[in-house]
Amino acid sequence: MPKNRISRAKDGRWHYAAKDCAGYVRQLASKKGELKSQFVRRCDQLDLLCADPNIGSEMTYAELYERWKEDYQKVHCSQGDLDACTYVYNEILKPAIGHLRLSAITRSMVYNIISDASQAGRRKSVLSKIRSTISRPYNWAINALMMPIQNPVNGLRVKYRAVTDSANSRERVISGDDVQTFFTACAGSKYDCYFHVLYLTGLRPSEGAGLRVEDIRPDCLQIRRAVTRYGLGELKNVSSRRDIPLTPELRYWINLQLSKLPDRSGWLFPATGGVASFNAINCRAKALAKKAGVQLSLYDFRHTFATKMSAVLPLKTLQYLMGHSDIQTTMKYYVEVTEDAMKTAASEMQKIFSAQSDTKSDTKAQ
Repeated sequence: MPKNRISRAKDGRWHYAAKDCAGYVRQLASKKGELKSQFVRRCDQLDLLCADPNIGSEMTYAELYERWKEDYQKVHCSQGDLDACTYVYNEILKPAIGHLRLSAITRSMVYNIISDASQAGRRKSVLSKIRSTISRPYNWAINALMMPIQNPVNGLRVKYRAVTDSANSRERVISGDDVQTFFTACAGSKYDCYFHVLYLTGLRPSEGAGLRVEDIRPDCLQIRRAVTRYGLGELKNVSSRRDIPLTPELRYWINLQLSKLPDRSGWLFPATGGVASFNAINCRAKALAKKAGVQLSLYDFRHTFATKMSAVLPLKTLQYLMGHSDIQTTMKYYVEVTEDAMKTAASEMQKIFSAQSDTKSDTKAQ
């Protein structure tokens, strides 16, 4: 039972207050529809927190991060999010601010950390993860632990520098020669049909791994699930649930894969044991790319599909096929301007202006 008395206000809500080790009074109010027994349990949790000497601002960022990771992230977040935050914390944040008290970490410190990472050529996704790995534990401490601290990320504005000259940057669209070389190297391999399906549909690699025989319809391929490196998972967003038209060439590779299965049920691209494994597919793709002498990843098939289709499909149709909720995602991150595209543009420009010049010449002659 709570050590202090629970009171009830005129609006019918329950209220509770307790003082922590730092001398701050922390208050709770019941939520809409919350039973008193549920509120009592929250009051008991508050008493435990108030008895914790580390609840004050004397806690270091390293202590807060570990506590947030155990009590919140591991419970509510994905394994991918956990891995990304752990990398950023160990490589960047722990050496810089892990030893500092929460109240000592300022907005300028966070700004300098992100700026230094940007100057070092870190990708924008890493810079954003640095920011969130600081902000999320702070917000959790403020809302869940009710700590009297300020989030140093609030109001922070950082202009990210685009990294175009990095040694790690490369074109994500696979050239026709590299595609042919790769497919020659993987001909007859276990996942040959899987690679062709990615190339012909632009599916996310996890969506391709998540295909089941039951997803094959007479006129389309239904996308309903994903298999990531952590196992069976949900699709990325609501828009990812879509139907891909079943073209003759796509039908050929699917039928070829079906002929390899002992029975036409279960996973379309099973690993050893009959269960789909993204890790097995990805390892095989890396080995085949190395054998073929080409540099590509499974996601490059998706970029290649988007760039090729942008020249012939309406943008809204392409957005649907890609499974994006926002068309800006399709255009900003997946459609690239390639050398072949520039040659085509030059040819079309020449046709238009040549026609205009011929029209003017005919007018003058008359």
